[in-house]
Order: sequence, then C-alpha cells, then structure tokens
Amino acid sequence: MNIITILSSSLILLSVVIHITRVMQGKITLNIISWVIWSLISVTMYNSYAALTSGPELILLVVNMIYPTINVLFWILARITPLQHKLKTISEVDKWDLVALLIGLVSITIMWLTDSKDGDIVANITVVCANLCAVIPTFRLVKKSPMAERPLPWIFFACAFGLNILLLDGSSLVVYILPVYMFLGGLSIALPQVKHRLKNNLGQWY
Repeated sequence: MNIITILSSSLILLSVVIHITRVMQGKITLNIISWVIWSLISVTMYNSYAALTSGPELILLVVNMIYPTINVLFWILARITPLQHKLKTISEVDKWDLVALLIGLVSITIMWLTDSKDGDIVANITVVCANLCAVIPTFRLVKKSPMAERPLPWIFFACAFGLNILLLDGSSLVVYILPVYMFLGGLSIALPQVKHRLKNNLGQWY
C-alpha cells in the first residue's frame, strides 16, 4: 500500500467520523432522501463491479457504499432511540429526489439486462447521473443555508477521491467516472459553505 492510498483512506475515514459525529450531535441537517438514494445506487454499483476491480478502484466502490449507508443506518437508529430529538433532517421529497430514484432504477435494469462491455459503461454512466441527482438536494440545501452542513468532511472526501484518481491505471475511461464525480460532488457541497464562512468570518468548519 503506497503513501497516496494511505493518505486517501485516512482522509475518507476522517470525513466519515466527523460527519457521523456531527449528525449525532444534531449539528448537521441530514437530507435522508439523498443519502438513501446514494446508498441504494452505491450498493448496486458494488454488486455489479466488485468482482471486476481491485486495488484503488475496489476501495472507491467500498467507500462509496459504506459512507452513505452509515448515514442511513444511523438515521434509522436515531428514529427509534432517544437520539431522535437531536437529529436534524429534511425529509420532504422533491422532483430531484424522484428523478434520481427513477434514473437509479433504470440503471439497475440495464445492469440486469446486459453483460456486455458497452452495457456496463452505459449502466455506470447512468448510475453516476443518478448520484448527481442525489447530490443536488444537498447542494441546494447548503446554497440556501450554508450553516446546515459542515465543510471539512466534504473537503476531506473530495480530496481523498482526487488522490485516488492518481492511482488509476487509465486503461478505461469508465474507471475515472466515479472518483471524478465524487471529487467534484464533494467540492460542490463544500464550496458554498466555505465561501459563506470566509465572507462572514464564521467558524463551525467541522
């Protein structure tokens, strides 16, 4: 395991720990619909591609599955424990949630119906599009209320996937889709928060 893999894995671990801790403390507003969509799609991606990948690419798949699933499991537990009163959530379903869900179901169907290389590419791209739709509600949340989230976990997450791009072998364009998407998606959620805090000299970075 080289230094980039160790650094990337450490950043992802820090991101998950900080984000989950702040959710438990009620200091992050959790859009559960976004996290559920992300979790379902990432599990599908793992089941479809885990056997075909190894090394850094497999790490990306595993992390992309575990991170949102932890948030979803925590939300479920929080609903049936005394932590419920601390949890901040936005649970209403808007059009982007429904679009993401629809695209996700289409992508799953494509994976089931084809084993061809081209089919895998189409399914992968479709899944990323669904993930993009899942990010949009959270992006809209931080644009409207920059203090509803914490930027540091998203910065760590984006940097981790950015580093993983350096580890890919470049044999196929498909392998770059997930890390590039996660890098840009993480930054898109972090930047509005960073801009607001710097402009108003505010804290609460983590």
